[in-house]
Amino acid sequence: MHGKVRRQRLDHAHKTALALVRKHDFIAYEDLNIRNMSKTPAPKPEPEVPGSFPV
Repeated sequence: MHGKVRRQRLDHAHKTALALVRKHDFIAYEDLNIRNMSKTPAPKPEPEVPGSFPV
C-alpha cells in the first residue's frame, strides 16, 4: 500500500515539474537558509513591574 502511495506522489511530482518546464522558459531555484531569516525578538521588560516580561 505504501509503495502505491509513493508511486502516486512521484508521478504527481514528475507531471508537475514537466508542466512547469514546458510552460516557462526560465526556472530559478534559490537555496535559502530559512533559519537565519526569522529570528525571535528580544524580550522587553515590563516597565511597571520590574523583573517581569509581558506575555
